[in-house]
Amino acid sequence: MLTSVVQSSLNHMVVKIFYGVVDDFSGIYFTYFLKNKNEVFNIFAQFKAKYENLTDKRIKNMRTDNGLEFVNEQLDTYLANSGIFHEKTIPYNSESNGKAERANRILLERASSLLYESELPLKFWAESINFSTQVSNVTPRKG
Repeated sequence: MLTSVVQSSLNHMVVKIFYGVVDDFSGIYFTYFLKNKNEVFNIFAQFKAKYENLTDKRIKNMRTDNGLEFVNEQLDTYLANSGIFHEKTIPYNSESNGKAERANRILLERASSLLYESELPLKFWAESINFSTQVSNVTPRKG
């Protein structure tokens, strides 16, 4: 399980935050929109319950960067009680969380292209990210 939070500014006009989760085994992307990074814990707890219920598989590992939204006592306790190993990437080395970083780039580039080509206003940024996530999840990919 690879996770990342991206704060993005499109054309320096609108700032949105989305929380991306990549299933390391299947490569499936999940995206959630946040008002602020403090919501990450609650969103992850909801994601974990939903994912494990739908797949009948237990999350065993979570790789994140060292952002404060991921490195805190509340999340550490929750992960320990859930039996989830929390792997933190090397500080200032985004390559060590490569799949999540690549997923973020793919989603942001697709969303930006969709908005540009459709001439939709930036208020549709979240919808564009959601659509990009759906397209990515049905696009065949190698390993």
